[in-house]
Amino acid sequence: YIANKRDFYDAMVPNGYCMPKYKTTMITEEYMRDILGGKTFCPHYKDVKLLPCPRPPPVELLLRKFYRICESRNLLNNCGVDELRVPDKRWLLDFVSTFKPDDEIFRKDYRPPAKANKLSEMKTVDVNKSFFENLVPTKRKVRRRGLQIAQQGLAKQIREFFTVMTPHEF
Repeated sequence: YIANKRDFYDAMVPNGYCMPKYKTTMITEEYMRDILGGKTFCPHYKDVKLLPCPRPPPVELLLRKFYRICESRNLLNNCGVDELRVPDKRWLLDFVSTFKPDDEIFRKDYRPPAKANKLSEMKTVDVNKSFFENLVPTKRKVRRRGLQIAQQGLAKQIREFFTVMTPHEF
């Protein structure tokens, strides 16, 4: 007896459907009904081929690979994924490894694309030098986050970001 979405999900997995994690936006009652009705494609566990990918690429790149695979297999209209309903990274990796095992992400020498430098994306606040004069030194031992000060160079900010602020002696 299926009373809710959780029961439906718990019935799909033992029946051999390789489902994304329950918490993903892709898991809806409509999606699961469409799988059972044959309107939406979902791989079975017996067909899934797991390959190692110790450093997986970001979800956006995996989604592009997923769409290319679906397009080549005429599954775009019934893949169950759109802007609002996205599977988890592990499921996307399993999907790609099943249908394109020779993909570059499964090679031994694969490295994911470099992430953007978050320090250069931080907000910058322009303040007078007198703003910091005669302030009581902080006693917090937290790493510096958030706003950049315009007079400080990026190298100094990077050093401060990676070192813990120490309390000043009085």
